[in-house]
Amino acid sequence: MNKDTTAGVTKELKGKAMKFWSKLTEDDFTGFKGSVEELKGKVQKLYGYSKDQVEDSFQEFMGNGARTAQGKVDRVNESIDRKISGEPDRH
Repeated sequence: MNKDTTAGVTKELKGKAMKFWSKLTEDDFTGFKGSVEELKGKVQKLYGYSKDQVEDSFQEFMGNGARTAQGKVDRVNESIDRKISGEPDRH
């Protein structure tokens, strides 16, 4: 697992976010630094949500498809840790 895998997971997560919050566009991710707070601000502005509504929306998002992407990120990190420690890769 490498940078390409991490980039793929990031792209997948972005796609899931754009599907979940359909008002998000590619332009909303231009210059995006990966800050969850920045993304929450974009969602809040686009949908007119209160802070509590944004938090609820993100909890729902994390409970849905984002968990799959997080699992992939975790596997990438585990693979890197094994390579650093000299353990064989299980994948």
